[in-house]
Amino acid sequence: LFVNSIVPAANIVYFSTDWYALTGATITGQYGEFYSYDFTNPKSPALRSQLLTDPSVPGSSDLSPRWKVALIDFNTAIIASTTATGGNTSHGLGLLQIVDVSTPPANKIIATVALPNTAVSTGVAVQDGIALVVGNTAGWSNPAAPGQSAVFGGDLTISAVDVSSPQKPSLRSTLVPSPALSSSGTYSVVAIGHGRFAVAVGAPSSTVTTSMGKAIAAPPPGAAGVVGIVDASNPTSLTFTPVATVLTPGELAFSNGLLLVPGAN
Repeated sequence: LFVNSIVPAANIVYFSTDWYALTGATITGQYGEFYSYDFTNPKSPALRSQLLTDPSVPGSSDLSPRWKVALIDFNTAIIASTTATGGNTSHGLGLLQIVDVSTPPANKIIATVALPNTAVSTGVAVQDGIALVVGNTAGWSNPAAPGQSAVFGGDLTISAVDVSSPQKPSLRSTLVPSPALSSSGTYSVVAIGHGRFAVAVGAPSSTVTTSMGKAIAAPPPGAAGVVGIVDASNPTSLTFTPVATVLTPGELAFSNGLLLVPGAN
């Protein structure tokens, strides 16, 4: 079980999860939830709400991973996800889910946006009514390379979605940078002002050939990832500019004009 995007709002904390059923090195099931907890008493946090499956609401199923979370406002959250289910890790579309969190304990999805050229959407940040969503053209390698962790085997994707009216979100554009930026994982995006966002992009995956002759994406052997700047001031015409290479870039933060980029040595 992986806990993603711990997002505080006053005494409330929101987070999503992704977890998987495995048979050996093969993913057979994919799952994800969305919760909020009340930390008014830090010694005894209380479950405030959980997003439950509603067959009448598209996108509410917990049978797909849910990655990063952001808040549009105090009443509305946004989740980066995918339509991929079961063992079909790359046969889905990146999906943005918009959730009404104003009436606990019930959370309700009020809108979804499918993202073209994107198999999984894994990171999201909101600025000036625009949600910038980063993802990958491929889902998890399945099965994983022998003795290795599953990774993404595709390229970076970037989408801009107008969420100024959360119940009626509008896809403005999707960018697959050229030349393509291969990434084993694209997880972190943060707003840095003036319509710009910083994005951390995992290093390209390597390729392992099994004894049966099948090529499988595998974790990069010490390769560096990239931190780049997305200019979304015109959300219909996104641009991406790499600015630094970082070994295993982690969760980005922006404060007092400084971009903080954790990484491995």
